[in-house]
Amino acid sequence: MVLAANQVAMKRGALVVYLESERTQNVLYEYRYDNQQTLRLQRKTVLPTLITIEQFLDAHIGKGQWQEAGPSKDIGSAFEQAVAGALRARLSQAEVKQGIKFLGGDRRPQVDLDIVVRCGNQFARIECKSGGKTTTLDAAKQLNLVSELLGVYTRKFIALSNKPNPDHQAVYEATRTQVIELSSFSDTNLSSDDQQKLAETIAQAVGCR
Repeated sequence: MVLAANQVAMKRGALVVYLESERTQNVLYEYRYDNQQTLRLQRKTVLPTLITIEQFLDAHIGKGQWQEAGPSKDIGSAFEQAVAGALRARLSQAEVKQGIKFLGGDRRPQVDLDIVVRCGNQFARIECKSGGKTTTLDAAKQLNLVSELLGVYTRKFIALSNKPNPDHQAVYEATRTQVIELSSFSDTNLSSDDQQKLAETIAQAVGCR
């Protein structure tokens, strides 16, 4: 299909466009063939913010097929809330949603995401694990269960209140999942240093400026 479209553009002198979306910015490239049938770059445009988390989820999951339930109610809710709160406080330009649940045919939640973050047109999803759950692969399984639905360029993170199991490093690398260790967590709080580390890691990945 790409080759056929390229041939049509060459014959008709039509504009050829390419959207680069795998980096921290969305860049639109516009090309046109000259009289010698050489493809020439006409314009390169860094796109402004065009999409919200709601629109992103509607496009990937389906309108009405998800809901935002808010902070978790289970034992790990305090850590999740501390992570989300730090992101909102330190990344004022970011949009943050918590407790995204995918709905099945019976409207019952099937899969959930702890936190979704958007900066510009770039997205990250974060699973939060504290206590004994930091040594399991549960978070990685949850993140990768929906990878095909949410696109390959949506960054994946696991926030842990303790050190990860070193035996799982190969899994994280193979699935392009970044672990953020936030060992200062106590009761409901993260230290200023850990809040900054979290914010800087997410900002670098999704291009928050």
